[in-house]
Amino acid sequence: MKKIIIILTCLLVTTTGCNFFGAKLDGYIVGKKKSDKRYTITVVSHSDIKEREIKNSTEENMKELADLTGEDNMKDAITFRVEENTYNKANLGDKVIVQYNSGSMAESYPPQTNANKVLFKE
Repeated sequence: MKKIIIILTCLLVTTTGCNFFGAKLDGYIVGKKKSDKRYTITVVSHSDIKEREIKNSTEENMKELADLTGEDNMKDAITFRVEENTYNKANLGDKVIVQYNSGSMAESYPPQTNANKVLFKE
C-alpha cells in the first residue's frame, strides 16, 4: 500500500509540479491598477521591451511600447494580482522578476494570475 501511495505521489509531482511554482517572468512594470481592494501590476518581458525605451516613459507610452492592445504583435506580458504593500512599492518602469503559478492563469491578453513573489531589481 505504501508503494502505491509513493508511486502516485511521484506521478502527481512529476506531471503537475514541474512548473507549478517555478514559473517566472523577468521584465518591466508597464501598468498598475487598483480596484477596490484588488491590486494589479502588468509586467512585460525584458526580451520584448528594452530598458532604454522604458526610461522616462509615461504609462500611456509604456502601453504603446508594450503593444498591449494589438493582437498582431503580442508581447510576453502578464497582469499579476499582488499584495497592497507590493503594489505601493511598485513604480512604472521598475525591473522585476515575478514568480507565479502558471497553472491558474486566466486566458486573456495579457493573461492574469496571482504573483507568488515579486523581486525588485536595481
